[in-house]
Amino acid sequence: MTAIVVFCVRVRADVGEAYAAASQRMEELVREQPGFLDMVGWVDPQTGEEITIVQFVDDAAVKAWRDQPEHVEVRRRGHDEFYESFDISVATSVRQYEWTRTDA
Repeated sequence: MTAIVVFCVRVRADVGEAYAAASQRMEELVREQPGFLDMVGWVDPQTGEEITIVQFVDDAAVKAWRDQPEHVEVRRRGHDEFYESFDISVATSVRQYEWTRTDA
């Protein structure tokens, strides 16, 4: 069963390029993380809220990502510099289905 992290964040208006650079680095780093499966994200154009969903092979991979030293430092910066608020949910997939059109 895969582990799923849902990260919802409201970024402070005054963070500028520092947040963009840190966010880009975290995306690069998580994709290299053992146990990483997939990531997708959106920004609500009306509220500016960002939602990112990351899938890992299991909860141990999520915990390894949580404890990755560079990620720990960027999380600290998030509290100190970047975020107005955030919400993180970690869940385990009960079922997963996949389908791909083959006649296109």
